[in-house]
Amino acid sequence: MLPDPGSVNAQTSIPYVMLKAKKRLKLNQLDRIASMMDRKYQYRCGCGMARFCKSLNHYLVHRHRRWGLEPGLSKQNKNHFEPNRTFKILNVLLILKIQDQKNMNSGQSAGISRTMVSRFIIRLSLIENILSIFSDKKPKQETRNFTRKQKEAIMRNRIFLGLLVLIVFLTPAAVKADITRIIGTGEANNQSQAGSISGDGRYVAFQSSASNMVLDDTNGCSDIFVRDRQAGTTTRVSLDSSGNQADGHSTCPVISKDGRYVAFISNAANLASGDANATWKIFMHDRQTHGTTCISIGSGDVIGVTPSLSENGRYLAFTATANNLPNARSAVFVHDNQTGITTCISVDSRGFPANNNSSDPSISDDGRYVVFESNATNLVPRDTNNFSDVFLHDRQTGITTRTSVDSGGVQGNGISDFPSLSGDGRYVVFRSGATNLAPNDPYYYDIFIHDRETGMTTKVSVDSSGNRANGHSTRPVLSRDGRYVAFESNAANLVTGDDNNRWDIFLHDRQTGGTSRVSVNSNGNQANANSSNPKLSGDGRYVTFGSWAANLIPDDTNAKFDVFVHDCSNGQTARASMRAMEPYHESSNPSLS
Repeated sequence: MLPDPGSVNAQTSIPYVMLKAKKRLKLNQLDRIASMMDRKYQYRCGCGMARFCKSLNHYLVHRHRRWGLEPGLSKQNKNHFEPNRTFKILNVLLILKIQDQKNMNSGQSAGISRTMVSRFIIRLSLIENILSIFSDKKPKQETRNFTRKQKEAIMRNRIFLGLLVLIVFLTPAAVKADITRIIGTGEANNQSQAGSISGDGRYVAFQSSASNMVLDDTNGCSDIFVRDRQAGTTTRVSLDSSGNQADGHSTCPVISKDGRYVAFISNAANLASGDANATWKIFMHDRQTHGTTCISIGSGDVIGVTPSLSENGRYLAFTATANNLPNARSAVFVHDNQTGITTCISVDSRGFPANNNSSDPSISDDGRYVVFESNATNLVPRDTNNFSDVFLHDRQTGITTRTSVDSGGVQGNGISDFPSLSGDGRYVVFRSGATNLAPNDPYYYDIFIHDRETGMTTKVSVDSSGNRANGHSTRPVLSRDGRYVAFESNAANLVTGDDNNRWDIFLHDRQTGGTSRVSVNSNGNQANANSSNPKLSGDGRYVTFGSWAANLIPDDTNAKFDVFVHDCSNGQTARASMRAMEPYHESSNPSLS
């Protein structure tokens, strides 16, 4: 069994690379290689924002909210190296060993099962989606204001979040309410990650590296599955139109509200006709006709990420980086599955494209509104804060507005990201490090909601009495009507009895003002490990999330990262990352229709 990442001192981990010639390089040699690459390509890791640092060792060592270590390590750190360029130019393998260390929480020694090995084909920041669940420690404080160069480095990384390039082996975390695993009646034999849930909460789409979720899963890759919680069945959807399995990894699933369509990202080359390259692209699978199509924006495609579907699956919003875009920047597109037309919507109100990276779209039910984050300064007038902001584009009128502002329309004085849109496009929820969006806003990252009709911006990462969180909050999602906001936080004061020192999932009811913790078992006991990446059903009744916890359901013995669904109406929690018979691999990225 792998040690719980929270019990491992990241500074004692041993990262090194191995060339094809099997020659091991010492860290000081890596330093010289990285420095050479930096000078040649004028590349910086942007360590001002630890969370988005591209240097893997920085990523592990100063993981500010996951590993709980001090951010902002300088280049004087002897272990510092920039593997992105090293891997890209030298075509090397990364081998990461995690040393065995005593588990301080359980009092037992956790052994090492294996090393993690993967060929890197794109940016290392693609592992953010998985690494985001690693911490079991309470994070230290971080700096929230960054320079223009640091901001650009952050955005370059953010466009690749959620892609699974490195198969990481996660450990369990515990949560308080009743949780049900959604992968059949058996445990997965490998990791699973949260993805998306249908509007009524019946279907959960998730990613898993397990090989026992369905029969004949022999590709050795992460796949996309859909769990029917009503029928108790699990099916694989990362297939071609003839039912053949993918020859590459698939990740980041999102399911339409009715559960018919599933969009996902894959580097497989055999999922659609005419697609013979192994770059990361967006695919759409129709669960009714079993057809799979590739969503493309032309021959210059490099990568597509962060898909978001309209209610009926007609419109698909996504982020793409293409060689035929200005300066190869990332941009946000909307694809019409009926007409086949793809349009860039990260533009200003006159139709001019953003002058910097844009990413992380969320689309309204009817496909009219798309909210996204961008580092651009030309999308709205007087954008002078030098931070990424959250924007909303009206596809009907062509108007683009900024929503990461206070109730008076004043721009935020810090980074704003992770936007999510209500079904009708009225409410926009986002995370922000700005301190001027709400009164008495302290140092931490908080969750805010902006009402586009009234212009009011309100902080929702608060307890039931309205008191601010004493920790960081992130990854917010909205219910369809905008009443409920789910988010993850390491704060200990949002609910009473929160003493597990873990990242938990919370649900805030904007109508009653109440905040509850949903990463709990059916008896209300808190999770014994970290939970992350919440998703909401349309009415806010069901919350799906991923967790390392082993106490959310009875007999959770697979020691894997699993996907769970919490029913807020009766407090029951179930596991969704299950096969028809007990699965044994980890699952992730759940999504509810």
